[in-house]
Amino acid sequence: MKDDIDKRVFSFYREFLSKYILTDKNPYVIGTLKNKFSKSLLHRLHEWYIEEYDDSDGQGLALWLFRVGGQDPDNQDMLSSLKMEQLGHDWYKIKLRDKKKWGEYKVKIIKHNNSFVIDDLINNNILL
Repeated sequence: MKDDIDKRVFSFYREFLSKYILTDKNPYVIGTLKNKFSKSLLHRLHEWYIEEYDDSDGQGLALWLFRVGGQDPDNQDMLSSLKMEQLGHDWYKIKLRDKKKWGEYKVKIIKHNNSFVIDDLINNNILL
Protein backbone atom coordinates (compact mmCIF):
# COMPACT_ATOMS: atom_id res chain seq x y z
CA MET A 1 0.00 0.00 0.00
CA LYS A 2 2.78 2.44 0.88
CA ASP A 3 4.43 1.86 -2.53
CA ASP A 4 1.12 2.63 -4.28
CA ILE A 5 0.82 5.90 -2.38
CA ASP A 6 4.41 6.83 -3.26
CA LYS A 7 3.79 6.08 -6.96
CA ARG A 8 0.64 8.18 -6.90
CA VAL A 9 2.45 11.07 -5.21
CA PHE A 10 5.26 10.83 -7.79
CA SER A 11 2.72 10.81 -10.64
CA PHE A 12 0.85 13.77 -9.15
CA TYR A 13 4.05 15.80 -8.76
CA ARG A 14 5.47 14.88 -12.18
CA GLU A 15 2.18 15.90 -13.83
CA PHE A 16 2.17 19.16 -11.82
CA LEU A 17 5.68 19.98 -13.01
CA SER A 18 5.02 19.05 -16.65
CA LYS A 19 1.71 20.94 -16.94
CA TYR A 20 2.38 24.03 -14.86
CA ILE A 21 6.05 24.54 -14.06
CA LEU A 22 8.32 23.02 -16.70
CA THR A 23 6.41 24.36 -19.66
CA ASP A 24 6.56 27.33 -22.00
CA LYS A 25 2.98 28.21 -21.11
CA ASN A 26 2.42 30.87 -18.48
CA PRO A 27 0.26 29.40 -15.72
CA TYR A 28 1.30 31.97 -13.10
CA VAL A 29 -2.30 32.60 -12.19
CA ILE A 30 -4.25 31.42 -9.19
CA GLY A 31 -7.31 30.21 -11.10
CA THR A 32 -5.55 27.40 -12.95
CA LEU A 33 -3.64 26.15 -9.92
CA LYS A 34 -5.86 26.56 -6.89
CA ASN A 35 -6.68 22.86 -6.72
CA LYS A 36 -2.97 21.92 -6.70
CA PHE A 37 -2.10 23.81 -3.49
CA SER A 38 -3.48 24.03 0.02
CA LYS A 39 -5.15 27.38 0.72
CA SER A 40 -2.31 28.43 3.04
CA LEU A 41 0.42 27.68 0.49
CA LEU A 42 -1.59 29.35 -2.28
CA HIS A 43 -1.75 32.49 -0.14
CA ARG A 44 1.99 32.39 0.64
CA LEU A 45 2.94 31.83 -3.01
CA HIS A 46 0.88 34.88 -3.93
CA GLU A 47 2.48 36.95 -1.15
CA TRP A 48 5.94 35.92 -2.31
CA TYR A 49 5.03 36.88 -5.89
CA ILE A 50 3.89 40.39 -4.98
CA GLU A 51 7.13 40.98 -3.07
CA GLU A 52 8.96 40.53 -6.39
CA TYR A 53 6.53 41.81 -9.02
CA ASP A 54 3.67 44.22 -9.57
CA ASP A 55 0.49 42.17 -9.54
CA SER A 56 -2.26 44.36 -10.88
CA ASP A 57 -4.77 41.52 -11.31
CA GLY A 58 -4.05 39.79 -8.00
CA GLN A 59 -3.46 36.42 -9.64
CA GLY A 60 0.34 35.96 -9.56
CA LEU A 61 2.09 33.03 -7.89
CA ALA A 62 5.81 32.50 -7.17
CA LEU A 63 6.04 29.31 -9.21
CA TRP A 64 9.75 29.80 -9.89
CA LEU A 65 10.30 28.30 -6.44
CA PHE A 66 9.44 24.89 -7.94
CA ARG A 67 12.40 25.13 -10.37
CA VAL A 68 16.15 24.86 -10.07
CA GLY A 69 18.86 26.53 -12.10
CA GLY A 70 19.03 29.98 -13.53
CA GLN A 71 17.87 31.87 -16.58
CA ASP A 72 16.58 29.93 -19.59
CA PRO A 73 16.37 26.54 -17.89
CA ASP A 74 16.17 23.30 -19.82
CA ASN A 75 12.63 22.23 -18.90
CA GLN A 76 12.88 18.81 -20.54
CA ASP A 77 16.16 18.04 -18.77
CA MET A 78 14.60 18.94 -15.43
CA LEU A 79 11.51 16.83 -16.04
CA SER A 80 13.44 13.78 -17.22
CA SER A 81 15.81 14.01 -14.25
CA LEU A 82 13.11 14.30 -11.56
CA LYS A 83 13.93 12.36 -8.39
CA MET A 84 11.80 12.30 -5.27
CA GLU A 85 12.92 11.05 -1.89
CA GLN A 86 10.41 10.50 0.89
CA LEU A 87 11.55 12.27 4.07
CA GLY A 88 8.62 11.42 6.33
CA HIS A 89 5.58 13.33 7.62
CA ASP A 90 4.44 13.95 4.01
CA TRP A 91 7.70 15.76 3.09
CA TYR A 92 9.64 14.94 -0.10
CA LYS A 93 13.03 16.05 -1.32
CA ILE A 94 12.81 17.03 -4.99
CA LYS A 95 15.97 16.81 -7.08
CA LEU A 96 16.12 18.23 -10.61
CA ARG A 97 18.96 18.74 -13.06
CA ASP A 98 19.34 21.80 -15.24
CA LYS A 99 22.20 21.85 -17.74
CA LYS A 100 24.15 19.16 -15.87
CA LYS A 101 23.82 20.91 -12.50
CA TRP A 102 21.61 19.40 -9.80
CA GLY A 103 19.41 21.43 -7.49
CA GLU A 104 16.93 20.48 -4.83
CA TYR A 105 14.12 21.69 -2.64
CA LYS A 106 11.48 20.13 -0.40
CA VAL A 107 7.72 19.94 -0.72
CA LYS A 108 5.02 18.68 1.58
CA ILE A 109 2.34 16.78 -0.34
CA ILE A 110 -0.81 15.73 1.46
CA LYS A 111 -3.80 13.62 0.48
CA HIS A 112 -6.92 15.69 -0.17
CA ASN A 113 -10.27 14.48 -1.59
CA ASN A 114 -8.92 11.34 -3.34
CA SER A 115 -6.02 13.29 -4.80
CA PHE A 116 -3.08 15.30 -3.50
CA VAL A 117 -2.21 18.93 -2.88
CA ILE A 118 1.09 20.64 -2.21
CA ASP A 119 0.86 21.96 1.32
CA ASP A 120 4.28 23.52 1.93
CA LEU A 121 7.59 24.29 0.25
CA ILE A 122 11.17 24.90 1.32
CA ASN A 123 13.53 26.22 -1.36
CA ASN A 124 16.92 27.81 -0.77
CA ASN A 125 16.33 27.58 2.96
CA ILE A 126 13.26 29.79 2.64
CA LEU A 127 10.19 28.47 4.39
CA LEU A 128 7.16 30.01 2.79
